[in-house]
Amino acid sequence: MEVIVGGLQPETTYSVTVAAYTIKGDGARSPAQTVQTPGTVPDPPSLSVQLIAETSVMVSWMPQNKSGLPSDVTGFRLTYGLKNATPSLSIDLKPQERQYNVTDLLPGATYTFLVSVRGRSVYSPETLEELMIPEYPPAGFPVLSETANASCCSLHFSWVPPDLGRGSSVITGYTLAYGETETSQEPRQIMLMSRDTSYTIHGLNPDREYDVSIRAHNRVGPGPFSPRVRYRTAAFDTGIRSATWGRGDQGTARIHTITCNAVQKLRYSGIRERVKYTDRNQCVNHVVGLK
Repeated sequence: MEVIVGGLQPETTYSVTVAAYTIKGDGARSPAQTVQTPGTVPDPPSLSVQLIAETSVMVSWMPQNKSGLPSDVTGFRLTYGLKNATPSLSIDLKPQERQYNVTDLLPGATYTFLVSVRGRSVYSPETLEELMIPEYPPAGFPVLSETANASCCSLHFSWVPPDLGRGSSVITGYTLAYGETETSQEPRQIMLMSRDTSYTIHGLNPDREYDVSIRAHNRVGPGPFSPRVRYRTAAFDTGIRSATWGRGDQGTARIHTITCNAVQKLRYSGIRERVKYTDRNQCVNHVVGLK
């Protein structure tokens, strides 16, 4: 035989005994059995997730009682982490708390946030919210070196990568812009790899000033250009010095330093000699001619 006893209080301990009754009276009572009714399962809370900074969100919630059953709130549990990834982080919160700030989230990533209400003995079902953390272009700019290794026709310089800022992802490349200081032409732009931290510009004019600036890119877009740094190429060497021409007839020759990217044909004793520059970095040609 079984009997269902209703009207009991949740999360309450009861003592139960059984006795048999006849027309002559009741019999002996059975030993008492202690039984505790289960607690009321709280309703899921309302939940809101708002972005409050580039990589920070505010999670807020409110307990609900749509069922109308008595339920004591003894706390909350917040669980959050990257979507479709483990492990997640769980935090137990006090019953009077209604919000929590989560910081240092990854730009461009999607996070899940779950909150449940803790009753006296059980938790409510969780309420779920998702939020993608926005990603921004680099906030800072690379810092160019103050000086450059200059020849008559080239400039070699380096830079320090920018501070990415909290809302930026990894650098994917650079844009280098340069041009002569005293010119109305638009600066030339060169795309560089993310691993580059130095560069040599070739084919420049001797004894000229050049303005150089650089900016960084990530997968969202480019950041700001750095302040322009002014470099100067080396002056053209017009000095003449003596040398011995070492083939056939002995004679004295003159060696002139001229601009790069030239190939000269010279006449010596009726024979034309082709002279090419051999140092591309220094951008120098040595041309041999008769004295």
